Amino acid sequence: MTNFSKLKISSMLISLTFFLVIVPIFINLDTSEGLRFDINAFNKDKTSLPLSVFVILILVFFNIKTLLKNKLYILFFFSSLFMVILCTLINGFTRIIITFVQMNFFLISFYIFKNMYKNFDKEILLKIFFKILSLVIILKFVFDILLVIQGSYQSTHLVWAIVTPYFINESIAIYNFYGYFPFVYYLAAVLSLRNIWYKEMFFTSLIIFFISSYSVTFTHSRLFSIGFYCIPFLILFFKITKFNRQLIFNLCLSSVIFLTAFFTIYPFTVTELSMFTRFELWMFFFFTIEPIHLLFPFMNEYRAGLVGSMHNELLEIVSFFGIFSIFFFMHLYKIFTHYDVVKKYKMILKLVIFIIICGMFIQMNLLNPYLSSMIALFMSLTHQTNKFKYS
Repeated sequence: MTNFSKLKISSMLISLTFFLVIVPIFINLDTSEGLRFDINAFNKDKTSLPLSVFVILILVFFNIKTLLKNKLYILFFFSSLFMVILCTLINGFTRIIITFVQMNFFLISFYIFKNMYKNFDKEILLKIFFKILSLVIILKFVFDILLVIQGSYQSTHLVWAIVTPYFINESIAIYNFYGYFPFVYYLAAVLSLRNIWYKEMFFTSLIIFFISSYSVTFTHSRLFSIGFYCIPFLILFFKITKFNRQLIFNLCLSSVIFLTAFFTIYPFTVTELSMFTRFELWMFFFFTIEPIHLLFPFMNEYRAGLVGSMHNELLEIVSFFGIFSIFFFMHLYKIFTHYDVVKKYKMILKLVIFIIICGMFIQMNLLNPYLSSMIALFMSLTHQTNKFKYS
């Protein structure tokens, strides 16, 4: 087989893997009704998993040695597993298992992808990533237009908005459309701006930027909509201050900690009902803490009785794993602030750090399976390596 043929096959496999991670197709595993793709977040008794979960489950068998060699990951795994076992034995509370799996899913995804693509030219891989991301966005937008024209879907908020919570067809629902899928538009927008600045894939990037700016507005995601419109101000701020990624990460995480503490003490400073409800959850948790809970927070009666999440990614992790959660945040710090990254993507990484870490304040991003694998993939591609299989 010629080198050209090998390169072509390699590119096709890479593109397919990227597509399976990014494509918003969610599978419901209710075998009594067969495979279903139309479950959304409002079907409270059903859950759908993105295709990326199944991709990672397959890949983990071929990359298990990579994980076993990572001492920091092993330390995190067994310390958090210890807390899971302790929690289930003491109070039988099993939600900690979900958070444990979600945390591991993100880290496993990242280390697997990093190992898989360690010998590839990351600039080429990032261009492939953008092309696949653009393909998904264009496919969705075109079929959104068709669904609206055919009268198959009509927004309850704005009847003329050409944005639907489906992918290609009404039978394929995007499970986390309103809360999490908008990150796709945010990431596509910042990558488009980067390409336009460097005059790479200029017209495609221009189209993707305008589709993303239009679509993110009508997803009604406060985090990613506000984050999107803050992009030019953030770029200007980062340019003026010359803050490095380490400082940005620390500032964002410190801000989340401070704001969480502030609104825990003063939840009545907001009048918006959904936000006030979230702040009350944090207040009830903190105001019922006893000394033993500082070491084993899952023993807190209020936390054990809370069926859902804390709606705060920082608290969701810390309220289960206590001091051992520091190992997870050590991983995050290493991943987001890696010393050697693709040079022309440093500003993009700063914008991603901002939205992901600040987003911890009001929702789960790294603990959401769909975003988790996509963020892990993107971050792994930004870590520079010295040996390439092709150039």
